[in-house]
Amino acid sequence: MLKQPFKESFERKITGAASSLLTIALLWFTLVFYAQTNFLTALIVSISYMVPIYGALYYYWYINSYFKNLAAKTVVAVLSTTISAAVSYTFFAFFEPTPHTYNFSLFLPLMNIIGLSVWIITIQWYSSLSKSTNSVNEAYYADDEDDTSDESEIIKHEKLKQITVKEGSRIHIIKTEEISYIQAYGDYVMLFTGNGKHIKEQTMKYFEANLPDTFVRIHRSCIVNSETIQRAELFGKESYCVYLKDGVCLRASTAGYKLLKERLHF
Repeated sequence: MLKQPFKESFERKITGAASSLLTIALLWFTLVFYAQTNFLTALIVSISYMVPIYGALYYYWYINSYFKNLAAKTVVAVLSTTISAAVSYTFFAFFEPTPHTYNFSLFLPLMNIIGLSVWIITIQWYSSLSKSTNSVNEAYYADDEDDTSDESEIIKHEKLKQITVKEGSRIHIIKTEEISYIQAYGDYVMLFTGNGKHIKEQTMKYFEANLPDTFVRIHRSCIVNSETIQRAELFGKESYCVYLKDGVCLRASTAGYKLLKERLHF
């Protein structure tokens, strides 16, 4: 299971929050100037309609792999917008005096157009993220029994305590204990931490030899911090799935899993 995209970095969180507020403002503007709704009613309807949609889209990331065809995704989107409309109507009925000044059904076309648009854009983004990640993983998740390095053949050096990563004009100093896992990306490696991910021009062999003993190479394309592991399960016939405490699932080869068992003594 991949980590929720909006939790990967502070920039993603800010972008998500800004997009959410912008969409609420767009719906509010539409209701006020096109549906001739008063400011307060439009604000109540906009917030109570969009917030459930945001919540559904956030958790949809964790189940999107189960919805392969367009029909299934359409049903989920329509169901979500319908529930959101019901929640919005509840707030509308509570705050509006009786008899209601406005006919709520007149708002629905505008609300659903914006709500479904948000759904379509977000799930397309989710799909593109999943495909790009899978394409990278597939390039490295080939059989690698002979490629897994024997610990006795690796020259031991003084273990790394921190890693310096340059991103543009910024320099990040990452402590090794902050790293959850490392994945190979062509001529680079990607360092995954609780605060996001960082790319560095270095080899997996180097990190395998120089990281502390808490790090285990479970695959030729993956090194994991054993302190972040929650459990491991058999995945297919000759590979395993290593689950981290933050929900991320990493594949391990048979040799990599054996090394992990030896290192963790289980």
